[in-house]
Amino acid sequence: MRREREKEAERREQEARERRAALPRGIARYLDWLCAEYGFTQPLGIATEQVQLSLEAVHVPLRVVERDAIEAYRRLMRGEGQKAFDLDEKRGRYVFELLSEPELIAARPVELAGSNVLEARSRQAPDANLLPVTTTRLLLGDAGSGKTTTLRYATLRLAEAYRQQNVALLADPALGLHLHLRKAPLPIYVRLTLFAATIPADLGELPVQERQRYAGAPPDLFLSWLDREAAKYCEIPEGALSSLIRQNDDSVLLLLDGLDEAGDDQRRAYLAQVIDNLASRYGRQRYVVASRTAGYRGNVYLPTFLDRHLSPLDADEAQALIRKWFDAVYARLAAIGRRRQDAADRAAQLWEAIQRSERLFEMATNPLLLTVMALLQFNNVRLPDQRAKLYEKLIELLLDLWRRQNVASDTLTMSVAQLASEQRRLEALALAMQQQPRQVREVTLSQAQEWLSPLYVERLRIDREAADERVRDLLHRLAVDSGIIQRRDDLYSFSHYTFQEYLAARALDSLDNRDGAPDSVAFLLERSNDPRWRETLLLAAGVWSNGQQLPKTERLLRGLLDAQTPEHLLLAAGAIADIGAVEELTPLRNETATRLRTLAALTDNWRSAAHPDPALRNRAATMLDRLDADNDRPGLDLTRADY
Repeated sequence: MRREREKEAERREQEARERRAALPRGIARYLDWLCAEYGFTQPLGIATEQVQLSLEAVHVPLRVVERDAIEAYRRLMRGEGQKAFDLDEKRGRYVFELLSEPELIAARPVELAGSNVLEARSRQAPDANLLPVTTTRLLLGDAGSGKTTTLRYATLRLAEAYRQQNVALLADPALGLHLHLRKAPLPIYVRLTLFAATIPADLGELPVQERQRYAGAPPDLFLSWLDREAAKYCEIPEGALSSLIRQNDDSVLLLLDGLDEAGDDQRRAYLAQVIDNLASRYGRQRYVVASRTAGYRGNVYLPTFLDRHLSPLDADEAQALIRKWFDAVYARLAAIGRRRQDAADRAAQLWEAIQRSERLFEMATNPLLLTVMALLQFNNVRLPDQRAKLYEKLIELLLDLWRRQNVASDTLTMSVAQLASEQRRLEALALAMQQQPRQVREVTLSQAQEWLSPLYVERLRIDREAADERVRDLLHRLAVDSGIIQRRDDLYSFSHYTFQEYLAARALDSLDNRDGAPDSVAFLLERSNDPRWRETLLLAAGVWSNGQQLPKTERLLRGLLDAQTPEHLLLAAGAIADIGAVEELTPLRNETATRLRTLAALTDNWRSAAHPDPALRNRAATMLDRLDADNDRPGLDLTRADY
């Protein structure tokens, strides 16, 4: 019997090799490049090593939630209400599940509870007619909610299924996609910032003939760029990928990441129109576009796409992520000769710490912040209970590890004071990138030198050539060893966009001493309508509330409230929720809660005072929930059976 199983396994492996060999060489090289480029996490400062982890080892499949379920789900996360809250309907679908073919998803076997992550969702297969199955999905989420990780993990799974032409790999619940198709599509993963950088800043200033090329946002713009990029990195024949898309035969799944990072409103709208035109022309292919919620404008960008929000991690998913992360870290350290300790114990210790703090538990619903907590705990750093402080500890940890590595290898002598100075250069770079009208995510060395070299000239009294060399050396070493900066060809970027936003927030103090320029608070208030600055504003409020600059936080909140618009009120509420309980901010917190109650139609005169936009009312109620200020609702009798 054992021999028969071995023969069967050998037969299947031989068939898989034959299928891989049958792939066109260009496509095979493209799949190899995808897996090598996107198969690992960014380098992490773990112990005394810079470690990359396999994305497959740490991935936890995420679910999506509809907009109207956000408030109810947050209550569930906080432990309010019953566990039996309608998980099936509210967040029971995995990210890629609704891209399935209707007949196959309806016929899928029922998943039974086998772990504390996956629970039985229903006793009967769902009716396909009730599911909003689609070929176009818009995946929305906050900073660090797992959009990019989800798309890249899907790319790996799709690549393997395409190599083997084995659709079972996509439907297998253990592998996390829950995607039911008749054939495995080719994955095409794209960072939209790279394509957006090729679109001129002002199309109206182009010569008439050149302007015609961009008129109507033709999808051929994207397809031509895609072919050039693929040919550059994978030696694939130019035209190979676009020809597959043009076949329009459901053989391709495009994963388009970072619509919100593509520039200002005008640029994002144009890019969204290109994507919408592409999906309309080649409607049998499948599309997933990821964007931050703050950078997306409903009914303007991709109105025909089915939008869903990434659900925050629940307690089971958070614990699963922690366990996988520590298992992967200890396995990696053991592989490079480090002593392996009990990963389960470290994961349990972290979860105990999170459970003891309501603030940490709230932040642990965000995959990026939870990973930061795990990294800090592994390196024996006490966990702070505020988001800005968490990033501060992370940056300190990564930079100090970078300094120690260079000192130990005699490649660089750097004191702690010098390290702080280099961090300020990084902060200046982040702020300069954040201020660019096209929302720069990557910069050339020469652009970075233009921004940073004058700072070295002024501080060190050296000439420009020597300063340029200092910038070149700094970025090169950081990209190699720190995990904060990454390099692609001759372009540099922060390894996570939130790092850029946090460091830009830290750099705002430099504006306070400039003659004739607005100070840091006025600077942020001027940009408070721009979604690109939302995270930087929130993090700046947190940074200032941590030290001796609390009056700046008060001025910022006062300015937002005085703007007298719902969006500014919600932004002020978000900042207060991030900061947590600070006694000096109590009056502003109370005022914000009172105004949120009015916006949410939770006052006695709600019939006449209710805001006409239900989405705004729901967002206000959600913010009240985050502020723990949603204690009662007029006219709601919870003793009534029909309620």
